[in-house]
Amino acid sequence: MVRKMRIYIKQNNGKKIDIFIPNFLLNTAINIFNATIFFGKPWLHKEFKETIDCIDLRALKKCFKELRKYKGLKLVSVRSQNGEEVEIIV
Repeated sequence: MVRKMRIYIKQNNGKKIDIFIPNFLLNTAINIFNATIFFGKPWLHKEFKETIDCIDLRALKKCFKELRKYKGLKLVSVRSQNGEEVEIIV
């Protein structure tokens, strides 16, 4: 069984959007982002470099790996005043 992160979005007009992201895809995206930043650093703006340097991608990857153990954990549940909802569940 493929574990995945689920993102549910409910708009105020009643429209629902369900997004499922497999965990291996999250890890792959982090690896690609890391490689892109490593090779593209000379061409990045100074402010963007400073922001990226603050993010520890190895720690982020470990966090996603640890979250796999907590199936069904609700990470985000937000409701706006106009009726829009967003939920992110591991």
